[in-house]
Amino acid sequence: MRLKTFPPGFQIRPTLDILFRMTALLRHWKSLNDLPGSSNALMVRTDFGHEAEWQAFLESIENPGPEEDTDYRAALEVVQDPKLDKLESGPLMGALPAQYQHSFLFVVDRRTLEDVEHPVLIIDLINDKGRTFRLVPAQIHSIEANLSLSNMDFFEFADNADADGVFRGFPES
Repeated sequence: MRLKTFPPGFQIRPTLDILFRMTALLRHWKSLNDLPGSSNALMVRTDFGHEAEWQAFLESIENPGPEEDTDYRAALEVVQDPKLDKLESGPLMGALPAQYQHSFLFVVDRRTLEDVEHPVLIIDLINDKGRTFRLVPAQIHSIEANLSLSNMDFFEFADNADADGVFRGFPES
């Protein structure tokens, strides 16, 4: 009986690495419950290593500052589940409930919490599925309202993001 040999230079390790990562992802996916159904827009936390920054971020969206329109507050459902730690946009989009009514998803990831401006990731779920940009917390209320009511489209905000990909508001005319 002859054993099959691999050609010179063949490495089995990268193949096993991919298999282990896929297996871990499948295990994670099976343990990941669908994101909650809500009539509010979802804001999903995917970084659990920066608790003080998380609290500061929550404060920044609850109290946007005197220069912002304080009469309106975004209708948000904040999702905090350690199973979502380090989850990327693709699996998050796949975990949305079928009855999710919004065309976008807010994600508070590592960059959001580490950057002094706390730029939140927003994902287009309908028109240009998967397209993203970031926004400063002071813009969450306006963007949530305009996208939820279909007053504006995702691209109108995305196309007006600054060169670094962060939307800080429309330019003054």
